[in-house]
Amino acid sequence: MKRILIPTDFSQNASNALNYALNFFAEEDCTFFLLNTYTPVIYDSEYMLNSYSSPDLTESYKSNSEQNLERLKTRITKKINNSRHQL
Repeated sequence: MKRILIPTDFSQNASNALNYALNFFAEEDCTFFLLNTYTPVIYDSEYMLNSYSSPDLTESYKSNSEQNLERLKTRITKKINNSRHQL
């Protein structure tokens, strides 16, 4: 069984690449891993001295990424009905 990592930024190009990979490996047993990364917020130290930090902002990026990955997984699972593939 092949294990394939698919990076995504949820763009149309990323969607096209995912569809291509699913079709390319249609006849093989595969587990696809979806990956989305985000850049954590890094504050300027001078800015930090004069204001408070917002750890909620980083959590918001993380939550948004997780929600979009779940939506993508659901959409792909409904669209592609291939018993050889797992997401």
